[in-house]
Amino acid sequence: MFKKLKLNKIKPSGIFFKITLGNIVIISMTVFLFLVLSIVFALFMVKVSSDTMKDNNIKDYIDSLVKEDYENIDVSALSKYDGWLEVLKDNKIVYIKGNKLDKVTEYSTGELVDILQETYNSPSADANLKEYVFGKSFKDKAGNELILLVKFPADENKDTKLRSMMNSTTPGFYYDEKNLDEKIKKIMLLIYGGFFITSLIFLLLISKLISKNIANPIKHIIKGIEEISSGNYSNRINCRADSELATIRDALNSMSEKIQKTEEEKSKIEENKKIMIADISHDLKTPITSIEGYAIALRDDMVADPIKRRKYLDYILKKSERMNYLIDELFSFSKMDASTFKLNLEKIDICEFYRRTIIEHLPELEKSKFSYEINIYDEPIFINIDKQEMYRAISNLISNSLKYNPVGTKIIFNLIKVQEEVFIEVVDNGIGMDKDLQEVVFNEFTRGDKTRVSSGGAGLGLAISKKIIELHGGKIELYSTLGIGTSFKISLMLKHNL
Repeated sequence: MFKKLKLNKIKPSGIFFKITLGNIVIISMTVFLFLVLSIVFALFMVKVSSDTMKDNNIKDYIDSLVKEDYENIDVSALSKYDGWLEVLKDNKIVYIKGNKLDKVTEYSTGELVDILQETYNSPSADANLKEYVFGKSFKDKAGNELILLVKFPADENKDTKLRSMMNSTTPGFYYDEKNLDEKIKKIMLLIYGGFFITSLIFLLLISKLISKNIANPIKHIIKGIEEISSGNYSNRINCRADSELATIRDALNSMSEKIQKTEEEKSKIEENKKIMIADISHDLKTPITSIEGYAIALRDDMVADPIKRRKYLDYILKKSERMNYLIDELFSFSKMDASTFKLNLEKIDICEFYRRTIIEHLPELEKSKFSYEINIYDEPIFINIDKQEMYRAISNLISNSLKYNPVGTKIIFNLIKVQEEVFIEVVDNGIGMDKDLQEVVFNEFTRGDKTRVSSGGAGLGLAISKKIIELHGGKIELYSTLGIGTSFKISLMLKHNL
């Protein structure tokens, strides 16, 4: 069962933050550009309006004054701003309307050309008075060529009165609205068209930057998923990513790693099963063959001597017991792998339990002429264990030392407590194990002599001990040096949640 993945906490550098930040930047820049362009446009329009009123309003006003019956021209607006109207024929003034402030009665051809080209600013007879003059040629009812002049006086502020008239809303004062609107439309089109293009380019650049940070990791993740789905569990996704995609990346890598380990363990289990079947076949075939041979001999009365017949029967019994032991060991090992198997836990004093286990093995130690030393924690240490299975686990370790070590070997039994952990040790100064044997000693059907002989053990003892300890939530470790000795160390947590 896989453990729950520990996902990365989403940080401010995540995708959502970057997209939000990008949107804020885009909106801010858009608003900023819009305000700047609006201000520029407003200032420009003020200038355009001013220039247009200067250039067009006066022209339009003069055009509106031109009539064949010039004596009926309305000059009320001119009079209000001290302006007056003059009609010329053959360069001479033939008609005046309004309050004429200069003494000019006749103009030269050059002066009239300048006036009609709108460049004229002539001094009057009074040196202290200047005038702004605008002109328009027209014909009267009789078809005579005439020139209409509109004149404005200027004070010390020069064109104050002219500007006052230009800014006036007095009826009869006109400007070229159509031309002004066309100019405004063109200017607006250029300004807002440029604004749209600039915003679009800016948006594309921001979008490309954000999408690059999102799209590239997603491509790697998709490729990694394809590799995993194809069975390549050794593949790992290596890419820089923001927190959300980094969480997905790490989760996929963790999943791939766990699946890889599971597949490797599964493959190893399958291989072990094959080896187990071969080993079981080997261990069962030899005694069965012997039993079969002796049984045939007894059945066919091939053995007449009663003593020999008893010897054959004892041999059959011994081989049967060997087979029964092997089957019991195999059954015990197999049932611990079942999901329905449960330990019968009891709260006991592990110190007293270990002492009793050692005492029960003392006859075997003395028979094998082994010396021993016991170092067990003085105070009671209570822990939940299955007494029967734990006895079996420790007994297998003691039996292993007795079986593979020579006479005179010393075994040391230790039990110590370190904080919330209990350590149980079975240490001997026997022959030890080489590195190759240490790597496989807890595997099924592994024997100290590394040979398949029916007189040896089943090869399941240490494998069963390891499984029992692990079912208790503990672990067993092996420390051994060839020619010096071996130490089996069991560790159990006092507060392990069983």
